[in-house]
Amino acid sequence: NPFNKPPTPFSRIKEYWIEDCQKKVSLNDMSQSTLRFNKENINIFYNWYQPNYGDKSVDRITTTEIDEFRTHRIQQGLSPNTVSINLRTIRGFLNYCVKERYIDVSPFNSDIVIPKYQSRLTDEVLLNGDWKKFYQTIENSLDSKNKRPEDLEWSTTLDWYNLNWFKGIIWVMSNTGMRGGEVRILKWKKSS
Repeated sequence: NPFNKPPTPFSRIKEYWIEDCQKKVSLNDMSQSTLRFNKENINIFYNWYQPNYGDKSVDRITTTEIDEFRTHRIQQGLSPNTVSINLRTIRGFLNYCVKERYIDVSPFNSDIVIPKYQSRLTDEVLLNGDWKKFYQTIENSLDSKNKRPEDLEWSTTLDWYNLNWFKGIIWVMSNTGMRGGEVRILKWKKSS
């Protein structure tokens, strides 16, 4: 098609797409968290793709390569929900490439199976006594006079007890039902 743009490297179009997403945020057509997800997930794909296939033109990205990425992410042991987010971001990026005439047809087609959403199992959710113990620990941690309890088995990976900003996020999540990303994008205003 003579009206298509000349072949352009993946890395450059990736940056154009991110800039387009940033414009949408400034126009309130996209949320900051969607922009962040798009940036993170297209970079995950690019960082896998570039060492394997080079920074070739987006019109040379194939369905097989995208499916190889899907398989790679699954083999890393990631949840179906994470792999789904990765793939939906790639699909959105390639739809942008079609719209902007970098490619005629998206290689992201029905041959690429996006994993279905899977809800958490009930054994992954804190219930009854476990929830009360968790909540009480969060409440107690907010008072800086309280020392970290010695019996905190589940806090060995991150020394969160000394991170006030983290405790605040967990407290808000526990009291509102908000997700971490929703709490992180809150804007605080001082009242007079």
